[in-house]
Amino acid sequence: MSAVPIVVTEVEVVIATATATAADSEVIPVSTETSPVKTETHDTNLPENPRKTIPSPPKEVPKEKEKEKEKQKKPKPKPKQKQKDQKPKEQKYFHEPGWDLESGHYDSRFFQGKVPYEQHRPILRHLIRSYLTTFRELGVDTWLAHGSLLGWWWNGRIMPWDYDLDVQVSVATLAFLGERYNRSIHFYEYDTDEDEDLGSFTLDTQAAGFPSTHISTTDGNVTNAESDDEAGGVNNTATTTKAIKKMYLLDINPHYGALTKGNGANVIDARWIDTSNGMFIDITGLRERDVDKNPGVWSCKNNHRYRTGELWPLRRTEFEGVQAWIPYAFDKVLTDEYGPKSLVAEEWAG
Repeated sequence: MSAVPIVVTEVEVVIATATATAADSEVIPVSTETSPVKTETHDTNLPENPRKTIPSPPKEVPKEKEKEKEKQKKPKPKPKQKQKDQKPKEQKYFHEPGWDLESGHYDSRFFQGKVPYEQHRPILRHLIRSYLTTFRELGVDTWLAHGSLLGWWWNGRIMPWDYDLDVQVSVATLAFLGERYNRSIHFYEYDTDEDEDLGSFTLDTQAAGFPSTHISTTDGNVTNAESDDEAGGVNNTATTTKAIKKMYLLDINPHYGALTKGNGANVIDARWIDTSNGMFIDITGLRERDVDKNPGVWSCKNNHRYRTGELWPLRRTEFEGVQAWIPYAFDKVLTDEYGPKSLVAEEWAG
């Protein structure tokens, strides 16, 4: 049974005091003043001897675990994506000054300034003469292509607006030239007194390191010269003291064997370069690039395609006064590239 709280009032204190006085014989004066009595309330529901609640000290955590927790709190870095194996960018082998269309037709190594327009034809004429004669001496097949072939069709000469020349060979020929004649120097001599259109010239092939029947002597005369008929109808009998000797470089691009165009930096496989001014002949190689799917289709890296029967057997002809070779189906080759009007239209933007 729970205890009931007792409350004592001021009146009860006065009555109790008076009763006690009457019972005693001795009268003791009692003050009528009363003082308030503090009341106390006892909550019987409280437990006996209550204990203070003291929080327990934090447990010591090992430093290693703390570090692990900190690591867990930090966001995990995203795994680095594996970079795809990137092939190195194909570097261009031949370089041109190239700030405009005309300057793109010079080799940077020998460029000394633009050649005046009236000098283009003579320089290009000697470029193609020296090239065709040299390759004939080497026993290497090569033929006219693109704009040079079109110039042959019209008049057997270089087009007035051409800044360079184009020829083709097989990739097998490029491999042969690369192994034996890469970066070789070839000398060529011509006489300024002769008619520039059909002027006589000689080729100093002995200096280039291969046998020849055209050898220029120090006095300007030619020894062991072939007959005019064997030399392609060119007068090679003599030169004068006014003969000019020029030097040409045959340079083979190490990327000539690539099957595809790549980034387009090396579509030209070789060049025949005039070292006095940087003008050149572009040489591109043809090969069967997909024998399984397209047998008998020959192409260069710039995607000019030809059937075997359109190229071979080559036809012998004459270009700029020297013996030259052209594709067997030259008319189809030209119309495929330039259209039917290219063989009949007589107007040009000159």
